[in-house]
Amino acid sequence: MLRICLLLSCLTGFAIAAESAAQTINTRIAQFEQGLERAFGPVQRNLENWRDRQRRDARRTLQELLKKAAPDDQVFLAYHLLADEPKYRPARDIFTKIGMNPPFTETGIPTEGWSTPTCTNQALVVQVAEMTYPAFGAVAEAIGLRNSAAASYWKKLGKDLTELKSDLIEVAVKNQAEKAADTVYPLLAYYHPEAKEVALYYKATNQAIPRQRVWFNPVDRWLLDNELAGIDVLVGADGKPLSGGPSGVGVPGAPVIFPEFLRGARIEMVGTFGGSQVVLSLNNGPGKGASVTIDHKKAVLRDLGVHDGAVEIPLDVDLSQVALPLQFEVRGRTALLRLGGITVGTLLLTKPVALRQSECTGSVTAHVYRVRYLADLPEIALLGGDPASKPTAPATPATPTKPEIPAWQAERTALLAKPVTVAFNDISVDEVAAMLGVITGATFTLDPSAEPLKDLPVTMTAQDLALGNVLEWLQRLTDVTATPTAEGFSLEWKR
Repeated sequence: MLRICLLLSCLTGFAIAAESAAQTINTRIAQFEQGLERAFGPVQRNLENWRDRQRRDARRTLQELLKKAAPDDQVFLAYHLLADEPKYRPARDIFTKIGMNPPFTETGIPTEGWSTPTCTNQALVVQVAEMTYPAFGAVAEAIGLRNSAAASYWKKLGKDLTELKSDLIEVAVKNQAEKAADTVYPLLAYYHPEAKEVALYYKATNQAIPRQRVWFNPVDRWLLDNELAGIDVLVGADGKPLSGGPSGVGVPGAPVIFPEFLRGARIEMVGTFGGSQVVLSLNNGPGKGASVTIDHKKAVLRDLGVHDGAVEIPLDVDLSQVALPLQFEVRGRTALLRLGGITVGTLLLTKPVALRQSECTGSVTAHVYRVRYLADLPEIALLGGDPASKPTAPATPATPTKPEIPAWQAERTALLAKPVTVAFNDISVDEVAAMLGVITGATFTLDPSAEPLKDLPVTMTAQDLALGNVLEWLQRLTDVTATPTAEGFSLEWKR
């Protein structure tokens, strides 16, 4: 692998007479991103209205199912209705009639003594599990190229990407003396990786296309923040469900690769676990991530980064005999297992992990098998779920007082305005931090939140560009934010 870092001095002694190519590129990219954000405003409102309709429809469907359900299915349905709407009287009455306390108070607090509700109606279990969130197919329709809430946006995005590509290539051609192409093409590979010009450039220069993070446009970012993005493992590359008959589908053994590094992900499954152990894992390679081992009426959560990082969880049901909605989730430093919407076990990892894939080993016949990408925000489900995961009302903020501005803050502000020249070719984030310190004389450190991304490769070139803009480019390409501190700059993974 080519690993080169060329560093030039921080230009502090004189003003630049004319705008550099990098400054021109930065201005054009800022114009591109601002235009897309403005265009996304009405699209966002449309998408939020669509999600609200999905929520209402799911709730009504669950209520109708309860009315028609056989007695053996009513407790299961009533539980999930109260998890979403704890005051719903018909569901509360189900428990009153059978002489049991409802599983939640009217304010949503779980009642002691309740365990995971079971249901032998497999089709009903699958239906309830799939109502918790809109199916990925329904999400795809809602943001599709035609007749969707985002249709007009995709037209603008295509037009703006084409214009951005043309404008940046023109800058590269006109500024060959500054080697502007070294700046232009890594950025084009980020915004427009499928452009034929990108492939031709890197082929001509005998280099690999940079392997940096995927650009999430505002629609994709909204999906991620609302936890509506992911992969349905039981849908083939042609978009059609994998065949498996009424008994379900044998789980594919290949890892599910994510499009970029994620702070959190969740495996959502309804299926029958075979006689041998089944292991579900969310990781970034060996020794990085967490797993859960399912063995009949026992589960074990493990921190893959340590030998003794395990929590054993006794289960109320034998998962080789009963299919329940199962969720295995890793978010930040927390790994947890839910059954039927109830959290049955948690594990605090030694450190957060940048997740890149999920794996399933062992014998599983699945009716639902999805991997959902999670944001750092509290989860936003269509229906109920684990009450512990629901956001609480924010506290009333105290009356703000005018903070005293420390002396170092003016120094950082001045430094951010100074032009620098950098050229990073496929080097890691932690190496970038060290080299930025050499260039600027300031201290750049990796915050613990950014440790999972320290090995992420960075390819970026900029000549005579303000340090603040260079750090903005670094954030685009790596998702790492530079925060001024009394010691220098802290590189943090804030998403």
